[in-house]
Amino acid sequence: RAPIARQELAAMLSRTLEEYEEETGEMPFNDVADISNWAVHYVYTAYTEGWMIGDDRDNFRPRSNIMRAEVATAVNRILGRLDSRVAFAGATIENLTNARDFPDVAAGAWYFPSVLGAANDHHLTRDGDGAIHWKYILQQES
Repeated sequence: RAPIARQELAAMLSRTLEEYEEETGEMPFNDVADISNWAVHYVYTAYTEGWMIGDDRDNFRPRSNIMRAEVATAVNRILGRLDSRVAFAGATIENLTNARDFPDVAAGAWYFPSVLGAANDHHLTRDGDGAIHWKYILQQES
Protein backbone atom coordinates (compact mmCIF):
# COMPACT_ATOMS: atom_id res chain seq x y z
CA ARG A 1 0.00 0.00 0.00
CA ALA A 2 1.74 3.12 -1.22
CA PRO A 3 0.72 6.49 0.20
CA ILE A 4 -1.17 8.96 -1.99
CA ALA A 5 -0.17 12.62 -2.17
CA ARG A 6 -2.77 15.35 -1.80
CA GLN A 7 -2.26 16.46 -5.42
CA GLU A 8 -2.84 12.86 -6.56
CA LEU A 9 -6.17 12.74 -4.72
CA ALA A 10 -7.09 16.06 -6.31
CA ALA A 11 -6.43 14.46 -9.71
CA MET A 12 -8.56 11.40 -8.93
CA LEU A 13 -11.45 13.50 -7.66
CA SER A 14 -11.30 15.94 -10.57
CA ARG A 15 -11.46 13.13 -13.09
CA THR A 16 -14.85 12.10 -11.67
CA LEU A 17 -16.48 15.13 -13.24
CA GLU A 18 -18.47 14.30 -16.38
CA GLU A 19 -17.35 17.45 -18.15
CA TYR A 20 -13.87 18.05 -16.87
CA GLU A 21 -12.02 21.05 -18.28
CA GLU A 22 -8.31 21.61 -17.82
CA GLU A 23 -8.46 25.16 -16.58
CA THR A 24 -6.48 26.94 -13.91
CA GLY A 25 -6.67 30.19 -12.08
CA GLU A 26 -5.52 31.87 -8.93
CA MET A 27 -5.39 29.81 -5.77
CA PRO A 28 -4.84 31.25 -2.29
CA PHE A 29 -2.11 28.81 -1.29
CA ASN A 30 1.37 29.92 -0.24
CA ASP A 31 2.86 26.77 -1.76
CA VAL A 32 1.29 26.88 -5.25
CA ALA A 33 4.82 26.63 -6.72
CA ASP A 34 5.15 23.18 -5.07
CA ILE A 35 2.26 21.74 -7.09
CA SER A 36 3.55 19.52 -9.89
CA ASN A 37 2.89 20.93 -13.38
CA TRP A 38 0.70 17.94 -14.31
CA ALA A 39 -1.46 18.50 -11.19
CA VAL A 40 -2.08 22.26 -11.21
CA HIS A 41 -5.43 22.09 -13.02
CA TYR A 42 -6.56 19.17 -10.85
CA VAL A 43 -5.73 21.02 -7.63
CA TYR A 44 -7.48 24.10 -9.03
CA THR A 45 -10.59 22.05 -9.78
CA ALA A 46 -10.61 20.36 -6.35
CA TYR A 47 -10.20 23.78 -4.72
CA THR A 48 -12.84 25.64 -6.77
CA GLU A 49 -15.33 22.78 -6.35
CA GLY A 50 -14.81 23.08 -2.58
CA TRP A 51 -13.62 19.50 -2.19
CA MET A 52 -10.13 20.24 -0.90
CA ILE A 53 -8.85 23.33 0.86
CA GLY A 54 -5.61 24.46 2.40
CA ASP A 55 -4.46 24.17 5.96
CA ASP A 56 -4.60 26.84 8.66
CA ARG A 57 -1.39 28.37 7.26
CA ASP A 58 -2.84 28.68 3.73
CA ASN A 59 -0.75 25.84 2.33
CA PHE A 60 -2.16 23.11 0.13
CA ARG A 61 0.73 20.70 0.86
CA PRO A 62 0.42 19.05 -2.60
CA ARG A 63 3.16 16.48 -2.10
CA SER A 64 2.22 15.54 1.46
CA ASN A 65 0.62 12.16 2.00
CA ILE A 66 -3.14 12.45 2.29
CA MET A 67 -4.67 11.42 5.62
CA ARG A 68 -7.74 9.18 5.82
CA ALA A 69 -9.60 12.03 7.50
CA GLU A 70 -8.85 14.31 4.55
CA VAL A 71 -10.12 11.70 2.10
CA ALA A 72 -13.30 11.22 4.15
CA THR A 73 -13.82 14.99 4.21
CA ALA A 74 -13.33 15.38 0.46
CA VAL A 75 -15.67 12.49 -0.36
CA ASN A 76 -18.32 13.80 2.03
CA ARG A 77 -18.05 17.22 0.38
CA ILE A 78 -18.46 15.69 -3.09
CA LEU A 79 -21.54 13.77 -1.93
CA GLY A 80 -22.98 16.86 -0.25
CA ARG A 81 -22.98 15.07 3.09
CA LEU A 82 -20.82 17.48 5.04
CA ASP A 83 -21.86 20.85 6.29
CA SER A 84 -19.49 22.13 8.95
CA ARG A 85 -22.16 24.49 10.27
CA VAL A 86 -24.28 21.54 11.37
CA ALA A 87 -23.08 19.28 14.15
CA PHE A 88 -24.16 15.70 14.55
CA ALA A 89 -26.68 15.46 17.38
CA GLY A 90 -25.24 13.46 20.27
CA ALA A 91 -22.00 12.65 18.44
CA THR A 92 -19.25 11.24 20.59
CA ILE A 93 -16.17 9.15 19.97
CA GLU A 94 -18.10 6.17 21.33
CA ASN A 95 -20.60 6.53 18.44
CA LEU A 96 -17.98 5.40 15.93
CA THR A 97 -19.03 2.01 14.63
CA ASN A 98 -15.42 1.04 13.98
CA ALA A 99 -13.71 3.12 16.67
CA ARG A 100 -10.72 0.78 16.82
CA ASP A 101 -10.03 1.56 13.15
CA PHE A 102 -9.67 5.26 13.98
CA PRO A 103 -7.36 5.41 17.02
CA ASP A 104 -6.28 8.96 16.20
CA VAL A 105 -9.78 10.47 16.01
CA ALA A 106 -10.40 13.14 18.61
CA ALA A 107 -13.94 14.38 19.23
CA GLY A 108 -12.89 18.04 18.95
CA ALA A 109 -10.77 17.62 15.82
CA TRP A 110 -11.67 19.40 12.56
CA TYR A 111 -12.17 16.05 10.84
CA PHE A 112 -14.40 14.43 13.49
CA PRO A 113 -17.72 15.02 11.65
CA SER A 114 -16.24 13.66 8.41
CA VAL A 115 -14.90 10.48 9.96
CA LEU A 116 -18.03 10.02 12.07
CA GLY A 117 -20.24 10.43 9.00
CA ALA A 118 -18.10 8.19 6.80
CA ALA A 119 -17.82 5.37 9.34
CA ASN A 120 -21.43 5.27 10.52
CA ASP A 121 -24.94 5.10 9.17
CA HIS A 122 -26.69 8.40 9.61
CA HIS A 123 -29.74 10.36 8.56
CA LEU A 124 -29.81 13.93 7.40
CA THR A 125 -32.46 16.32 6.25
CA ARG A 126 -32.10 19.05 3.66
CA ASP A 127 -34.07 22.17 2.97
CA GLY A 128 -35.49 23.04 -0.46
CA ASP A 129 -32.11 24.36 -1.62
CA GLY A 130 -30.35 21.14 -0.66
CA ALA A 131 -28.55 22.59 2.37
CA ILE A 132 -28.22 20.20 5.29
CA HIS A 133 -30.04 21.50 8.34
CA TRP A 134 -30.07 18.49 10.65
CA LYS A 135 -28.36 15.13 10.86
CA TYR A 136 -27.86 12.38 13.38
CA ILE A 137 -25.90 9.17 13.77
CA LEU A 138 -27.78 5.89 13.96
CA GLN A 139 -26.71 4.49 17.29
CA GLN A 140 -24.99 1.13 17.48
CA GLU A 141 -26.87 -1.78 18.96
CA SER A 142 -25.21 -2.81 22.21
